[in-house]
Amino acid sequence: MTPQLQQAIKLLQLSNLELAEFVEDQIEQNPLLERADGEPGPAEEPPVEPDAADGLDDEAPIDLSRDDTALKARDDLDSDSDDEPGAGRTAEADFKVNEWASAAGGGSLDDDEREFGATLKQNISLRDHLGEQLKLATRDPFELFLGSYLIDLIDDAGYLGESLSAIAERLGADEADVERVLKLIQTFDPSGVGARDFKECLRLQLIERDRFDPAMAAFVDNIELLAKGDLKALMKVTGADEEDVRDMISEVRSLTPKPGYAYGAKQSRSSRPTSS
Repeated sequence: MTPQLQQAIKLLQLSNLELAEFVEDQIEQNPLLERADGEPGPAEEPPVEPDAADGLDDEAPIDLSRDDTALKARDDLDSDSDDEPGAGRTAEADFKVNEWASAAGGGSLDDDEREFGATLKQNISLRDHLGEQLKLATRDPFELFLGSYLIDLIDDAGYLGESLSAIAERLGADEADVERVLKLIQTFDPSGVGARDFKECLRLQLIERDRFDPAMAAFVDNIELLAKGDLKALMKVTGADEEDVRDMISEVRSLTPKPGYAYGAKQSRSSRPTSS
């Protein structure tokens, strides 16, 4: 507490007579102090209102709303509570702490609390998501530069639309370096991101699932036959029987042709408040 606050609290504990004696002592000790007009002298006792005569003894509670000095002391206490831990703690503050503690202990949350928690979940763009993974995947400054440049070129669907040769020429880099960094990005989440065409997108997802064997590779290379519904031709190019080809068809149809859009939809769902 500041000296002024300590003095104010001390004055609050004095009766009117003691307060008058204190003021008189201060005037005698400090010649720069002057008595204001109308203030009683040392022998006089300040008048007391009839209705306020009761409760002015030393042990009576003080009404903070009736005294300017008390009001100042109360304001000082409020301001000092921010600087001193534990000072000025109110019952309302204690209640809030207990309320959070009960929620953390497994209590049920009402709708307002669920909505508050939902607002803390902010959607992260696909580029930001890939950029964070790039920082974890490499610390090489050159790879970080190339990776950031490639990520900026990836469209919302998750595809890289420019050729590596054009990118390398623009940056004055070796195409092999650009391709190496692209392959690193293609290992990121969502699976299939950074592909340069539809077939490469399918291959990346099948490799992650450990399902890209020679038969599946031939199936993806001839994916146009699936669009035509030519089952016999697919059996011929893959060397698999009808049952295996149908399994491959089911596997491919479970993949995501546009991983960037799928990631955006997932983020949108995760930001919605859940209902109990």
